[in-house]
Amino acid sequence: GRPLIKADPDGKRSRTSVGSAVNNPKGNKEELRNEFIALFSNPAFRSSGLSNQALKNHFGDTKYVELVPIINDLMKKSRLSMNKLGDELIYSLVSEEVASKFTGLDAKARMVYQVIEVAGNMGIWTKDVKFRTNIQQ
Repeated sequence: GRPLIKADPDGKRSRTSVGSAVNNPKGNKEELRNEFIALFSNPAFRSSGLSNQALKNHFGDTKYVELVPIINDLMKKSRLSMNKLGDELIYSLVSEEVASKFTGLDAKARMVYQVIEVAGNMGIWTKDVKFRTNIQQ
């Protein structure tokens, strides 16, 4: 049989076949990326975003671990925003048009922008922006 790998960072044993990843790693990654992005068009997640738990439930432990480089790439391209709701991270897909506005901004500036955006027309105090972003100045 094919070798089995441990793919869960939490330490739970997950049996995964290595063969398919070895045969076509680029194709599998692209399929996973497309599936991840398509998930945001689901009415259940369109407005509220996707939590880490929802991602684990949908993709399973093995594929969930494989999402890390996809999430990092989308974050780098400003196509994905992260917000915290209680103790849970919530991911939201950002349109290409909006993402183009973030071009050239560093991570801190994007975080500040996202915190202000979440406040909406209610406004937000500078002190609250510092607290929510953990930025000192």
